Amino acid sequence: MTFSASGFLFVFAMIRGNDDGWSSSLIVGLLVVASALIVIFVVAELKQKEPMLDLNLFKRPAMTGVSLAAFAISASIFAMFLYLTLFIQDDLGYGALASGVRFLPLTALAFIVAPVAGKLTVRVHARYMLGSGLLLIAAGLFTMGFTHANSTWTVLLPGFILAGVGIGAVNPVLASSAISVVPPKEAAWPRGQQHLSPSRHRDGHRGLGSVFQSQLEKKTVQALRVSHTGTAISFHGGAQLRAAVLGGDVRHLAASLPGPDRIILLNAYRSGFSSSLNTIVFIASIIALAGSIGSFALVRQRDFVPSVAPKSH
Repeated sequence: MTFSASGFLFVFAMIRGNDDGWSSSLIVGLLVVASALIVIFVVAELKQKEPMLDLNLFKRPAMTGVSLAAFAISASIFAMFLYLTLFIQDDLGYGALASGVRFLPLTALAFIVAPVAGKLTVRVHARYMLGSGLLLIAAGLFTMGFTHANSTWTVLLPGFILAGVGIGAVNPVLASSAISVVPPKEAAWPRGQQHLSPSRHRDGHRGLGSVFQSQLEKKTVQALRVSHTGTAISFHGGAQLRAAVLGGDVRHLAASLPGPDRIILLNAYRSGFSSSLNTIVFIASIIALAGSIGSFALVRQRDFVPSVAPKSH
């Protein structure tokens, strides 16, 4: 109950933060209560004979490292899929099928590399697979962070290739490592932990989404200020522009404007979108890098259960 309530309050704060202000009493109160509830949850779990979450599992550094890797991949590249899709569809104007085709370098490489990585786990230690894979994801995300108002989808291609290889290297190793770092009789929770991946994805998406929304509105308005046009001044700070930006309906709003003003608004939106995308891509890159460092440092060979542990060189 305390864990669920904490998660609900935290997510609600993430959703309302931009509208109510991050320093408002409501948002600060929600975050304080969410933090208090998670502390209560941890204390209660430590006192339970049969806890829902056995915190003793994290006495093994490898368990912490694997959990960090799982969070990092979900909160970085997987959370970025939505915004990369929006960039290709909403900002560049491609349809759903055309967007899917442009994602093929990433998805195809992930599928091709995954079985190879799975076979390598019997010869290469998990720490190197997880750490190297997340490092490739971090590098891929970093290279995606240089879009601008006139960018085409190919600006993402080098990053798609690096991230696709990284995803393929991490996913199969992550699944096997979560089971291998604990004795078989205690493996129920790590096995169930794999089902939490969608939750980690949603949490990462909401966190990046809060940053993206605030940056998108701010930077689109800044770009309109630079234009010094009547339309830009009339929209500046207006509810109509704000609703269109946050609702992804700028093209519909632009369609109601005369030709020159329509171009000005769309250019400002593309500039704001690209700049905001760059910001959250760099944040996601740092998350993946932290996961890589944690994997190299914490996923130790001696923590693996001998009967199922990957063999090292």
